[in-house]
Amino acid sequence: MNTENPRSLMFLRRASTLFLLATLVVMLHAPTAAAQTYGYSYLRMQIAGNSISNVFDDAKYTGWLQLDIAEARLYLPRAARAGEANSQVTPKPATTTYTRWKSLPVLLKSGHAGRGQLRILAGDNGGLDPLFEAQKHKAAIPEAQIDLYEFETNQFLGSVQVKSIRILKVENAAAMACPAYLITMSFQSISKQQ
Repeated sequence: MNTENPRSLMFLRRASTLFLLATLVVMLHAPTAAAQTYGYSYLRMQIAGNSISNVFDDAKYTGWLQLDIAEARLYLPRAARAGEANSQVTPKPATTTYTRWKSLPVLLKSGHAGRGQLRILAGDNGGLDPLFEAQKHKAAIPEAQIDLYEFETNQFLGSVQVKSIRILKVENAAAMACPAYLITMSFQSISKQQ
């Protein structure tokens, strides 16, 4: 193949982009040691009075953000960290330790709650602008609601309340066919609503 031809170069770029997309999807959906359930989720969050949203087919969730991936990990208290059986040990420099990333439905089924981090993948059609501003200004977001659905069966798994949120990182998922972002945020509490 002639790589000096501009069309050949464009083809190679497109092929590498598709490869990266496929790799990202496989990595994000790859099961860990235990089988995990991934479901579509819908996030309702207002930032300075503006809702973040994207385009999708479910009219019930107009004004919400459809998430392709929703994972969470919880803060691991110092006494529960590996290798620290005695909590009377001289304190080490402050570091934050978390559990491994798990799909949000799996985390909720486990019954664990508390502070931690949330990582989501969402497409963007211009409705994420308030999110970028919140990250830029390190703004605190009081709360958000996530409705979880089973990916395969579209079964409703429940609603989740997330409180005291800060946007930590917004990464462009360049390998996606349309504009999409991998968003990592911290929270002070997450719990399933009754």
